[in-house]
Amino acid sequence: MSNSSQGQGQTLEYIESMLQQLSMMARAEHLDMLVYFLEMACVECSDAMRDEKIRALAIQNRNSAA
Repeated sequence: MSNSSQGQGQTLEYIESMLQQLSMMARAEHLDMLVYFLEMACVECSDAMRDEKIRALAIQNRNSAA
């Protein structure tokens, strides 16, 4: 994984963690619509992390095949 990919991965992990905490806070206050949006953002972070890992593996496989 390149340095920028590692940085992006770390950023996504941090954002996902913050979103989870915010979602728990919103849920405790029964802010249902806000919980929904925060959880959707969390799903987007998870998807972006998965896509980044797949991209990094593809690059690694391509480089090792060369």
